[in-house]
Amino acid sequence: FPQARKQLQSYKSLQSRIVKILGLVNACNEQDIDIDYVWSRVWPHLGGYLLANTLYTQWYLMDEVGLSIQHSNQPNMKCYPLVVKLDDQPPFVLSIAWPIVDIAAGDIISRNYLPNNLDDSLRQLYSLGYLYPNDLTNQISNGLIENLMLKENLISNSNDIDSYSYDNLSIESPDWNNSNVTKLKVYCDRSDHLNSNHLIASQTIELTSDDTTADVLYLINYSTNYNLTNKLTNQFIWNDLIITKDQLISTVINGYNYLYHTHPNWFPKSFDVSISSDMTSFIEYFLNDTTNLFICKKFNSKQGLDYPITNNLSCIIKYIELGYNVISKYVLYPCLLQQRKFDLRFYVIIKSLDPLIIYRHTQFVIRWANHHYTTSDYEDYQTHFTVMNFLNNQVDDNADNSLSDIRGNGRR
Repeated sequence: FPQARKQLQSYKSLQSRIVKILGLVNACNEQDIDIDYVWSRVWPHLGGYLLANTLYTQWYLMDEVGLSIQHSNQPNMKCYPLVVKLDDQPPFVLSIAWPIVDIAAGDIISRNYLPNNLDDSLRQLYSLGYLYPNDLTNQISNGLIENLMLKENLISNSNDIDSYSYDNLSIESPDWNNSNVTKLKVYCDRSDHLNSNHLIASQTIELTSDDTTADVLYLINYSTNYNLTNKLTNQFIWNDLIITKDQLISTVINGYNYLYHTHPNWFPKSFDVSISSDMTSFIEYFLNDTTNLFICKKFNSKQGLDYPITNNLSCIIKYIELGYNVISKYVLYPCLLQQRKFDLRFYVIIKSLDPLIIYRHTQFVIRWANHHYTTSDYEDYQTHFTVMNFLNNQVDDNADNSLSDIRGNGRR
């Protein structure tokens, strides 16, 4: 949505039109329109869609006629977007509206602004946060949130794990020390994830398309269909508990609470809002938080693409409707490297869990932002995300020195 804001900033005529459409004339000086204020009020009226093979959500705003159709829980109209793509032209959106009951002359037409798959309690929360965010504080004082939490069965969680005995596993690790193998055969279910040119030149590795004869299974898509006996693999049972965002939240928070009866202070406050109780808890936390700055994510997405950082509850709810189920408090004061956000990716192999034995590769990847960190613009992807530059470093015995030698010339 940063592009949408820039579009609004660039066209004075668009600013005046939106101010009039949304009825903000009395709150705005037409000669000097407050873009931040208008943008915060636009969110409840925006529609969004994501086309196949595209990276970012496309947002659209209906015209004066479309926006004049009011919200109702008993609507007499339905209205849905139709994305039209003609030959090589950019796609555009038409809104298709039709009556669902008989409408007499003089009746006020209405539609339901909220998703169809909400239960009654969540519908109240959505309607408040989505349509009437300024009224939420009053509703909290009147006990709405507490009543909703009592109506929800907070103990129920579809992600609970059934007990499982590791004694049932019959996987044996290969004894490479006593092996006569000269080259390790590596199988990968996604060949685009391997640097084949580098591996072809290797004296110790060869690629194979046969998983049954492979020594190493490098799996991108987890599956239980592979025979793991006498093989090394990068996947392990229940690894989703730490490699998917929603499961990681549950693992960390529930595990830490079980051990220490508190929330870990090193882990940002996070919610899996696909769970009704977490959605309720998030809105309650949002209203009582002092900074109100959150980042929205999909549980299985990557590279920080289309992750909004915002303090606008209507914006957050819009993204939740599009499938963003992980909401986390944004870390305002991160560790910086040369005034930029960064992260380190290490490649490790776990040989044993008990005792814990881990091997780390001598190469690692540094990923860092293109722009110096600042809190003045949370919509600048080049400032707040690090997945664009990659720089391989030979660590050897000088890992600390290798960090200070970075000049930001990593490849995009």
